[in-house]
Amino acid sequence: MDIKLVGLDLDGTLLLPDKTVSQENKRVLTKAAESEGVHIVIATGRPYSGIKKILEWLPYVRYAVLSNGAVVLDVKTGEKIAEHRIDVKDALEFYDYAVSKNLSVDFFDKGERIVAADWKEVVAQMDESDGTKNLLLSNCIFSNDQRAHLASLPGVEKISIRFLKEQDQAALYEKVQKHFPQLKICASLATNIEATCRNVTKATGMQELALNLGISMESVMAFGDNGNDREMLEEAGIGVAMGNSDEAIKRLAKRVTKRNTEDGVAYMIREVFGWQQELL
Repeated sequence: MDIKLVGLDLDGTLLLPDKTVSQENKRVLTKAAESEGVHIVIATGRPYSGIKKILEWLPYVRYAVLSNGAVVLDVKTGEKIAEHRIDVKDALEFYDYAVSKNLSVDFFDKGERIVAADWKEVVAQMDESDGTKNLLLSNCIFSNDQRAHLASLPGVEKISIRFLKEQDQAALYEKVQKHFPQLKICASLATNIEATCRNVTKATGMQELALNLGISMESVMAFGDNGNDREMLEEAGIGVAMGNSDEAIKRLAKRVTKRNTEDGVAYMIREVFGWQQELL
């Protein structure tokens, strides 16, 4: 199979727990991009502000699928190849539902994460790693009246409910899905529930980008580890689940690689391209 594009989820996939890229992953991705002409594409639930450091580490990346597919961006020019915003009416309904259950909300607008004034206190109590907490606290815009801020917008890229404990998310997930059939509901962490426009996923973002580049999805290899990667792994020519993925993600993927802490991205790229490590 002639792979022309590699789509990379970040957290739990390309990145180590401290949110950095290993030297081995950098080495193999650099060869794929610079020697083989493969498009290396970030495919993440993060907004644009959350990938700026990654772009410094991987300077050959030109395209990114952001906010679970809501935005497809040329990061070199700033051109939006595609954008799908949740209507403000639906976003406000989602916000009010979360607040009625005493839950926190954050949403993405123009590549930024908008959070409430007490966001630092909320994140500090989350059942998440220090790396994830630091990520959630970085590149935030704090709002003293988050609902009014949301109401002033024509729509948002993505909106998320935040939980302090994993079991709280599990108890509410199916209820949120049933309550909001007009939205695409998924999760990227055990402590969140995320919403985008109905039928918008990382897979649709990758399809829009591939069409723009004249590349078949059969020539796409995609890596992921969590629920918001599901459709992307199913639609890619080679969908690769990380070794640290849960069993449901592994079952739907065409291949399973090593864990993110074991350079799983580099390992599978070498295998697919037939590269021996000592020859890189």
